[in-house]
Amino acid sequence: ILPVGIAGTREVLPKGARRAHDAGPVTIVVGEPMATSGYTPETKDGLMQLLDLAEEGEGVKIFIGSENQLFSLSGSSVVVAPYRDSDQRIIGAVGVIGPTRLNYARIVPMVDYTAQVVGRLLT
Repeated sequence: ILPVGIAGTREVLPKGARRAHDAGPVTIVVGEPMATSGYTPETKDGLMQLLDLAEEGEGVKIFIGSENQLFSLSGSSVVVAPYRDSDQRIIGAVGVIGPTRLNYARIVPMVDYTAQVVGRLLT
């Protein structure tokens, strides 16, 4: 698991905007990888299943509460989008884990935009 922080999104996706646009620099800070050694086999399987589901189809996927076995007991939701290489193969996913009452109208475009930027940076 690789934690990533993003600064500058308020300019790229201002409050009330429906689409991201180029309005200035966005800074992506990549943290140290998080060890998964403390996860149980069920948790690891659930995480892998979630990433597999993110690869199906196009665009952003939203898993709310009980739709997601990995986070169903915590009352959390996951918004995830795959990113692709230059051959349009899925090589990873970007996501946000948060409460079920997330501001989805704001988070979904940010996750989509971030996945696109990460894909461009890696190609």
